[in-house]
Amino acid sequence: MVLARMSHAKHLASVYRLFEGPMKLLARFSLSAGFLLVGLILAFSAASFILGLFPATAGLVGPVVEMALRAVNNVANSIISYLTNLMVLLLVFLVTHVIIRTARALARALDAGLLTIPGFHREWATPTYALLRILLVLLALVVAFPYLPGGDSPVLKGASIFVGVLVSLGSGSAMGNVVAGVILTYMRPFRIGDRVKIADTVGDVVEKSLLVTRVRTIKNVEVIVPNSAVLGAHISNYSANARDQGLILN
Repeated sequence: MVLARMSHAKHLASVYRLFEGPMKLLARFSLSAGFLLVGLILAFSAASFILGLFPATAGLVGPVVEMALRAVNNVANSIISYLTNLMVLLLVFLVTHVIIRTARALARALDAGLLTIPGFHREWATPTYALLRILLVLLALVVAFPYLPGGDSPVLKGASIFVGVLVSLGSGSAMGNVVAGVILTYMRPFRIGDRVKIADTVGDVVEKSLLVTRVRTIKNVEVIVPNSAVLGAHISNYSANARDQGLILN
């Protein structure tokens, strides 16, 4: 019985850790909104009281109160009508957060060797998680965009199209390097620490990223090669067979 309670408590703790970030954010937003509402009510009450003390401004209290109540009513109606969209946004955020946390845990387990998938190499875990996280965030933004405040306004649509055109025009070479980096990751032509020859550069691979590959030459010169150039160049890996079969030097 005690063991069952302990396992149940551990399960609840894991669930709490999974939703800890969103719940803290929601609680912080609720407290801030509550303090703001109380502050506005106190400020309006003080202003109405001060205006009522003087005969010249006493007649303004009624119209001011009426305008304030009308504004509060409009805001309340807008908030109530937006609750459905807000629930959709919260659901999209929670689902994306849970999937990203689960994917990160799986990537760490695969990278540490605690979990194995046939045909899936350990060095694929971290880049696959990075790509999956980017795709999930982009998908969440696409899904949540129509439910944002003013998401249907022509101004916001025009601004988003303008930003998209600028990004597409200015990131052609960068996207080419990213695609080449993804291809090189799953082709596995070399690893970190391998002695390679890429085009005319001979050295040890010290870093692989989605954009560039860093090679430290024999003379301790760091050469940064764009992944598109790496993908289009002839690659010689001197360390691939040297681990098991040795290396023959002519």
